[in-house]
Amino acid sequence: MSNLYLNLEDDVSTIVGKLKKINSSSLVLVCPKRCFLFKDQINLHLLKKQADLAGKEISILTMDEKGRGYAEEAGFKLKSLLLEKGRRSFSDISPGKRLEPANEPKVQSTKKVSGLAKLLAFGSKPEQFSKEKPGSLNENSVSPKILVADSVFPSEIKQAHELKQHKHKNQRRVAALAAASLLIILLVFFVVLPKATVIVYPKTEPVTRDMEISLGANVQAADVSKLILPAKKISESLQSKNTFQSQGKKEVGNKASGTVKIYNFTKLPINLKSSTTILTVGSKTYRLAQDINSLKPVTYKNPKTKEINPNSLGASFAVIAQDGGESFNLPAGTRMEISNQVFGSNPQFLYAKIDTAITGGTSRFISVVTDQDIKDGQTFLTNQLIQSLKDKLAKDNLTVAEKSYNIEIKSFITDKAVNSESPSFEAVLNANITGLGFDQGQLQKLVMDRISQTMSQDKTLELNEHGQIDYKIKSMDLQNEIAILLVHFEGKAVRKMDLNDLAQGLVGKSKSEVNEILKSRPEIEKIDIILAPAWQQNFPWFRQKISVIRGGL
Repeated sequence: MSNLYLNLEDDVSTIVGKLKKINSSSLVLVCPKRCFLFKDQINLHLLKKQADLAGKEISILTMDEKGRGYAEEAGFKLKSLLLEKGRRSFSDISPGKRLEPANEPKVQSTKKVSGLAKLLAFGSKPEQFSKEKPGSLNENSVSPKILVADSVFPSEIKQAHELKQHKHKNQRRVAALAAASLLIILLVFFVVLPKATVIVYPKTEPVTRDMEISLGANVQAADVSKLILPAKKISESLQSKNTFQSQGKKEVGNKASGTVKIYNFTKLPINLKSSTTILTVGSKTYRLAQDINSLKPVTYKNPKTKEINPNSLGASFAVIAQDGGESFNLPAGTRMEISNQVFGSNPQFLYAKIDTAITGGTSRFISVVTDQDIKDGQTFLTNQLIQSLKDKLAKDNLTVAEKSYNIEIKSFITDKAVNSESPSFEAVLNANITGLGFDQGQLQKLVMDRISQTMSQDKTLELNEHGQIDYKIKSMDLQNEIAILLVHFEGKAVRKMDLNDLAQGLVGKSKSEVNEILKSRPEIEKIDIILAPAWQQNFPWFRQKISVIRGGL
């Protein structure tokens, strides 16, 4: 049987993790008093369930009475410490027993008096204890003896003395506790709390290079001096399909209708057919509900004032909106322009005004597949094919540059035609992709090795924050399986630093002293100092409490 010793803060999940690491099926959990496991009764039930699932037979050993009760209720077996039987010492003698001489007779006092009274009585009147004359002996006589002796001091004096001793003892305890607390505070103040972190930034110089690198399928290995990189010819037939949402909208609500009066200033009767005549208000189009034959011209009631004779307008004519929608509803009195295939459009001589308001139009939209939806779907599937190719090449640590491949679309099919009333459509694209792939890691190493050849030994070359080299295809010949890459590098030359023994020289120093020490070194550009707690002004006195790290990584 194995023993597993728990910590105060171990919870159920931590204990279960420890149990799984022990191969033994029977073990004893040794739990300290007031550990987290005994905070709640439910913890023991959860642990018992997990132990049963794991096939572990667990016993509990603890001195925590509440924990023992919880463990027994949850179904755990309880273990107890085995106590060794020690030797019998003087302290093992039970109190209340008194050793007396074997032949000494016992005399009991019949009257209870104080110790001082007994002493005075014994000294002043010894004849009370013996009637024999001095110097004579009687075999039946015994020396006076008091079996139960009280204190010679009054009880009040004795209690005051004991209280004073207890008070002094408490004062000593308080003083010891205060000294221990002060020691702990000083320990925390000077050892535990103070921490210092120094972030050191090395001196850097910007580095920018542009170069041309040749790719070839027949190249076996990268060549730094010739700037040659091996490539791999790619030829893949891929398919991509997806479902797209239609972005086009068509309004199919109820059509608005009303009546208009038509003003004919041509001085001649005209005919207006419903199939060849349209009435417009802005971008809204309306049509006549029926043909109008021999529309009489408008006459003036007073030619001088141009006052129109209302009888010359004739009846009102019904009109209907071209499409459905609330936007076709118009109020009475709105002017409408008239266009006719024979008469044309001449708003000075022929127009209409709404007689009764045009109402009844309601809006309702349906989705329609547009030509732009089809084009966007094909573009999306093409990009999806390229990404699928890149994912496949990435398994072999290869990639393709923009324009380093050709896409030949074999077919593009959609299940819905343009202007179809549908909320979505599905498209399938089949294509062949040919090109040249290369290892981007090899390219980056080739470029950095080439630039590092011209740098001094005390500097290292690093990329900028984005961590990538920009490149693009200058030319490509798939027939001969070669290509030329234009590479643009932006990085920095970083001065080397040795930070191993730097912290030792900062122990106990102030901020200004640390700044002066570190900035005097030629390889350091700047530093950031973080002291904790915030009120700390000097560096800790222990080397282990000082951390020196490099910044700008």
